[in-house]
Amino acid sequence: MQRVPGDKKGDYIWKVSNRTVMEIPRLYKLYGYGELGDKLSTLIPEIKGLDFQPWQMVILIGIVVVAYIIAWLLTWLVTLFLKRSKSSRSERLQRFLKGPVRFMILVMIFRNYFYLTAPSLKVSALFGARTLYVVAFSWLIIGVVNLFTSRLASRMAENGNSNGSLMLQPAARVIKGIIILIAIMVWLENMGFSISTLLAGLGVGSIAIALAAQKSIENLIGAITLYSAQPVRVGEFCRIDGFVGTIEEIGLRATKVRTLANTVIDIPNGCLSNMEAGSRYFCESLFWASQPKQAAKT
Repeated sequence: MQRVPGDKKGDYIWKVSNRTVMEIPRLYKLYGYGELGDKLSTLIPEIKGLDFQPWQMVILIGIVVVAYIIAWLLTWLVTLFLKRSKSSRSERLQRFLKGPVRFMILVMIFRNYFYLTAPSLKVSALFGARTLYVVAFSWLIIGVVNLFTSRLASRMAENGNSNGSLMLQPAARVIKGIIILIAIMVWLENMGFSISTLLAGLGVGSIAIALAAQKSIENLIGAITLYSAQPVRVGEFCRIDGFVGTIEEIGLRATKVRTLANTVIDIPNGCLSNMEAGSRYFCESLFWASQPKQAAKT
């Protein structure tokens, strides 16, 4: 603005400066509707009070449709090549391409051409949180985790390490939970919330949860110890703390033992893994495992 003399002598008025008026065409190219928006706004009537007009919705739907077609074609060409291989690994890759990879391509195309809708400041601020990018990246990383764990489980199964493959599923769930938690915090940070306050609250809450679930965590760590050290294995005939029987299952919470009376007992993994190497359990388990036939007869 600039103050210029008015019609009357000694009177001054405010007017938009000439320099600002000269900038209007350039500013309209940056913040206006654009050529496509100008044409559609004349064909489709506007509705007062809406931050997103009907003609903008038409452009938005068109962008989504075109982005989905491009993403579908790209992933379809790759899956067509993978279909020649009928292995389980190829099927997992196909699901990965049809799911998170296709969605990621769609989001990238959509975000790059979203400016064609000429969004208002409120709509731009809403999309500024990058919600679609956070969802797409999270899904993509979770898909990579699924591919890695399934591949590792297949290798362990081929090598005869079934106990190790059983531990991959809960470990993968923990990793996915951490990924989702990080994605939520990133999204809240983009929305303008303070993450430091949230982290402080989570720290206090995690301590309370850890104290409440102390036994469960102890049994889970005990299961990891049993899987890695393998003092006992599924199918072995053992004596454990006065109980004699066959190991049927080593779960995440307890180990199931079928006794000679054909009853199933659960021994917590925490108690089982905390027994010392020189205890009766360890010596007897090695003895019964090494001589199952003689043990069964006696």
